[in-house]
Amino acid sequence: MSFLFSTADKLSYLAITTSVGYLLGFLFGGWTASLQILLSLMVVDYASGLLASRKGELNSKIGYEGIKKKAMIGVIVAAANLTDLAILESSGVNVGGLSFRELVIFFYIGNELLSITENAGRAGVPIPTRFTETIKVLKGKEQESKKGENND
Repeated sequence: MSFLFSTADKLSYLAITTSVGYLLGFLFGGWTASLQILLSLMVVDYASGLLASRKGELNSKIGYEGIKKKAMIGVIVAAANLTDLAILESSGVNVGGLSFRELVIFFYIGNELLSITENAGRAGVPIPTRFTETIKVLKGKEQESKKGENND
């Protein structure tokens, strides 16, 4: 198959993929274990949402909204990484391994785990009572914070 592409085409492909890889590495701060876990959980959450949907409930608009939310998580992680770079650049202070980016990633890891658990419950998978009670408490706190934001 290599005879189908000229050397210039191959070099262009390599230049483009290298540039995209560099840009993604710069934006997201490298391919760390926490980022790998987050991206994996995002895929599992989307898949579990599809599996949990009842027959006839599959809706491309809802699926598209889910993908948009996942993309926005990526934007927020990139913004957190760029914020870390700005802080390090301007102050020269290294926060010792725990960065704003990692805090954002861990928040979204927890969020994805909750969503996967909710999807499992909708699919009829038994969830331990203690775990569902904890989710209800967390959701109650989320609702309270949203009410407070709406009143401001």
